[in-house]
Amino acid sequence: MVATKKRPVTARRQEQCRNNQRRYREQARSLKEQLEAQVLELMRTTARLEGHVETYKQTLAWKARQGPMGRDLERCRNYWRVMASGYAAHDPNLAAHQVATIRGLFAETVAVMGTTGVEKILDQNRQYAYTFATIHMQLDTAEVMELDHGHVVRSCGSLRLGVTAETLSSVCPHVLEQPRLRARLEGRILDCPLQLTFAFAPHHPAYPSETRVTRLESSLDFTRGLVALLYDLQDVVDVMHGALIAPSGEITLAPRTYYSPDLATPHNTGPPHIYSS
Repeated sequence: MVATKKRPVTARRQEQCRNNQRRYREQARSLKEQLEAQVLELMRTTARLEGHVETYKQTLAWKARQGPMGRDLERCRNYWRVMASGYAAHDPNLAAHQVATIRGLFAETVAVMGTTGVEKILDQNRQYAYTFATIHMQLDTAEVMELDHGHVVRSCGSLRLGVTAETLSSVCPHVLEQPRLRARLEGRILDCPLQLTFAFAPHHPAYPSETRVTRLESSLDFTRGLVALLYDLQDVVDVMHGALIAPSGEITLAPRTYYSPDLATPHNTGPPHIYSS
């Protein structure tokens, strides 16, 4: 009697177990389908929102380019073009145009390299023109952004500098005593990433064309240029140890003294570049 009663109980339990497993599989499949549908909807929503964001960004960029900010963006691009080959020491007409561009773009009291005044910019132009044999400044990207108090133009590109004995004497004088390093640098080209940020004061409604750059910030990656040229970190360390050039690109030694009516004319063409920290 006991054995006869146990068999039906076991069968019922097995049937219940199979039913429970079937219900679990159905619930799991249903949940999986729901989750897949939710994920698909989220992907569609994300793509739609990303499209809205991109449209919004393009609209803002378009609006910025249409007004005074757009004109200032073009003025900064023009600066890169005008100064692309450095200060034109041997072309008085171009040199005068470059000086006019600098004075037209920057405020007389522009903040640059820890000081104020457009003359600091001109002094660095002189120093670069004296120090490097060739200069090629190339703009890659530029964008304008509105701030609470004015707007900024951020630009990125590169500055290619021709190295001579005069360069080493001015920027890395210790290298002159290391023949191997000197031989690796002299007569070569340094290709350095360059970033310039032009900060403009707010436009006055009555005088929108009178806005000038009130602060100039820059970053010249001289170290990266050396790494790309030398392919030896120890050599790069040896060159940079004691180098007279700041991360901003400012040549920190005392400027040479030579005459020029406005922007001094050195013995060769060099970069009129404006650097600030």
